[in-house]
Amino acid sequence: AYDSAARREALAEAGIADGIMHRGHARRPLAPWQRWMNRALAPIRAQVERSFGTLKRSYGWRRVRYRGLARNGAHLHLLCTAMNLRRAERLSPDSRAAPGDAPSAHRTARSTPLSEIATLPRCNHSQ
Repeated sequence: AYDSAARREALAEAGIADGIMHRGHARRPLAPWQRWMNRALAPIRAQVERSFGTLKRSYGWRRVRYRGLARNGAHLHLLCTAMNLRRAERLSPDSRAAPGDAPSAHRTARSTPLSEIATLPRCNHSQ
């Protein structure tokens, strides 16, 4: 997120290093060290925002689906688990095997590959 006095005070009280990007205004432009800090934080923020973009685009997490923090928290954990399983399959050595290679033993033991599970139609709970 971007900075505000309240956020910076809360971070200082919690003992957390200042990792919020600075925002300039018309009458208060950014100082050179603030521009430098924003450039240093941008790659870190991009990695986090990419995950949120994937959750929104691929998993339909644009709005919460349930009432209450517990149910929506559980739903978010399930979506993150699904996203991590999909990433794990992509990073596994078996997924990088050349076409025509014999599949490994643990790959054939699964009844449904993870790539097929990820493409199953999603439930529409709003009906």
